[in-house]
Amino acid sequence: MNEGVLPMLFVRSDGRRVRSLPAMQKIMPYIMRTRTGSVNLFRETLDCAPLDAYIAAHDGAEASERLSVMHIVIAALVRTIALRPQLNRFVVHSRIYARRGISVSFVVHRSLRVEDGGTTIKLEFSGREDIGAIARAINEAVLRETASTAVRNATDGLADGFMRLPDLIIRPLIGFVMRLDHWNLLPEAVLRASPFHTTVFLTNLKSLGIDSIFHHLYEFGTNGIFVSLGKEAPQASAHADGTTSVRRLINLDFSLDGRFCDGLYFARSTRLLRKYLRNPALLEQPLEKIEEDLP
Repeated sequence: MNEGVLPMLFVRSDGRRVRSLPAMQKIMPYIMRTRTGSVNLFRETLDCAPLDAYIAAHDGAEASERLSVMHIVIAALVRTIALRPQLNRFVVHSRIYARRGISVSFVVHRSLRVEDGGTTIKLEFSGREDIGAIARAINEAVLRETASTAVRNATDGLADGFMRLPDLIIRPLIGFVMRLDHWNLLPEAVLRASPFHTTVFLTNLKSLGIDSIFHHLYEFGTNGIFVSLGKEAPQASAHADGTTSVRRLINLDFSLDGRFCDGLYFARSTRLLRKYLRNPALLEQPLEKIEEDLP
């Protein structure tokens, strides 16, 4: 089989294959065949002071532009990925692809008073957006999905469609859909609706009052970066002069598919992300040009 015989098996609407890779990087997805078996975990601990100060400075903003720690984290992730394009890759059928566009999925709950599963939101970004544009997109989507008159979005509608079927059909059908994705035959409408076909999946556990966790990666879809945002917690720090102080810290836990770029690239990308989280004002200017991935 070659690309001239069945070109559709090598072409995806949500990404293009990256070919100019070192041989060792190309072979890794053949050795580590699952996303679960390729996961790397690391924790980034943030000082809440610059985040809280930035949020307080924008306290008088219109409702559509109001900020929270989650808004800043998402804006910093989008900017970092726009400048570090290897983070926006994914692996399907042991092949590495560069994603078209930057997408972020997250779950919101219509009410914390009821034990519902919430609704999943998936937003698409170009990477050029400033923090204000990203905050507006998030706030408008959350308001739309949590309104009392809200209808099921495409993401929830896709799940509802599967779960209306008899139990005996669901498992083989999900397997069939995964095989379609495996061979790049999944319809574009499904790729757009699926929250698992995304650059970053974020869970905001801070809003639930609990600490972050190292979340699993899903075998279905193409998501290779899962971020968990935890609650704020005080921590005592000792100084050289013998005094102590208490800082409020917050954890970001990352689960990463380690196959699509190397550890050095991840490390340098983390430093860039940290810079934006320490000084969110850097995100106020739109990005003039995003970096392109390798051909």
